Amino acid sequence: MTSEINLQSQLNSDGSLNYITYRYKGSTVKIGFGYDANGKMNKILIPPFLNLKHKEVFDIVNRFYIERINTIQLIKLIDKITLVDTIAAITNIANINSVDLIDRITLLDRITLIDTISAITNIANIANLQSVDLIDRISLIDEITKIDAITEITTITNPVNVKTSGGTNIVLDALTQGAYTERRSTISNSGAVLSWDYATGNNRQGKLFPRGCRGFIYTIDVYCKDDAATGGTMTAYIAPVIGMGAVASATLTIPAGGAAAWRSATFNLPWNYDSLFIWVTSSTTNMLYAYDADIPFDHFASADAGVTWTHTDHRLHFRAILKGETVGDVPVSGIVNTIEIPNVASTSTAQVLAVPASSGLYSTPVYGSGKLLWAIWYTTDDPTKLAPNVVVDGVMIPASAYTFTQLNEQLISASSPGFAIGVWDTVGPYYSVVMTLPIPFKRRFEIGFQNGDAGNVRTGTVMYLIEKIS
Repeated sequence: MTSEINLQSQLNSDGSLNYITYRYKGSTVKIGFGYDANGKMNKILIPPFLNLKHKEVFDIVNRFYIERINTIQLIKLIDKITLVDTIAAITNIANINSVDLIDRITLLDRITLIDTISAITNIANIANLQSVDLIDRISLIDEITKIDAITEITTITNPVNVKTSGGTNIVLDALTQGAYTERRSTISNSGAVLSWDYATGNNRQGKLFPRGCRGFIYTIDVYCKDDAATGGTMTAYIAPVIGMGAVASATLTIPAGGAAAWRSATFNLPWNYDSLFIWVTSSTTNMLYAYDADIPFDHFASADAGVTWTHTDHRLHFRAILKGETVGDVPVSGIVNTIEIPNVASTSTAQVLAVPASSGLYSTPVYGSGKLLWAIWYTTDDPTKLAPNVVVDGVMIPASAYTFTQLNEQLISASSPGFAIGVWDTVGPYYSVVMTLPIPFKRRFEIGFQNGDAGNVRTGTVMYLIEKIS
């Protein structure tokens, strides 16, 4: 027959347990505790009529399981507390399940549910801090899973992973010396050489590094060789994304009969993007680059000079040498909130173009990505023969060649948005057309004239201002 136990306790002045009383078979039973000079329990005083094998007595004496206590001033060593309203100080606790208020905790393994913690001074490891309404200050913690509000965190030994309600993970790195000193690294992804290939004519062979590329690009390296005794060059191009025009390019030289080796194209270029796309062209079919077929794949190829790209299950043996690498930056592409990608305005000097009969002629091409801000076409020649236009990524704008005269008489008025007749002097003669309509380009930009005269060269001048991504 199981006996009813009505547990009561009495504490000494130093917070140690003096005795426990409970009801056993209708009688009140008292179990006392004795301590040595160091405060360590060394005696358990049990009435002689009790049987130590009795299950209830055994649980009380050996488990020291405190189930419901309203107020505890000091607890030194306890395995588990189930329900406690107020605790002033706790030194060592293995598990707290539910507590309304704790003023101070020194060493703790796990907290499940706590409403308010005033200070946690030194915690080696909290495996799971699942639900806390408010923490004023935390000094040392390894991991926090879910907290509504934290006022201050002073020291974090290791990086902390914080998961937001939307599922986004945020890594809080420890502020070590490596977090604020200059970092240099080699970005690469390649294994044992499987085979060799080349990129000549309109062929482009590219490799994508999607993250961690912000910093200062010192060199782009290609593992390459000369397959004949001729020697030659490779040109490396870089851009933030696949399909974009080159932001910059540089050339590396392979000596005649040059054996397989890493060779460098020097850029010395600040790179403000988290991603990096590298592609190369070869001067001859003898200039070969290496690749393998291991994962993760990163090879993209173009057969039309970079207009379209396809993915190939290879890894190209290209690498980037970075100086001043930044850590933990947000990848940049397009516009982030209201911050545009870093760019630079680039102007060209006026170019005089002698346009052959029944042909077109354009200014020196601008390679890369950017935006035409304004353009001026000017001529003292026959305005009925010359037609201003631009070529954007291989497409002529406007699609049909409208001459100066057609633009003035048929298409452009005082209210035409983005276009204007700058000068129309038939006596001079002087004729000009101004365009302020922004035109973006992705790979290549050209500006010039079409000549509708089948028998004569016609001359005109172009000026423009572009904003090019760098």
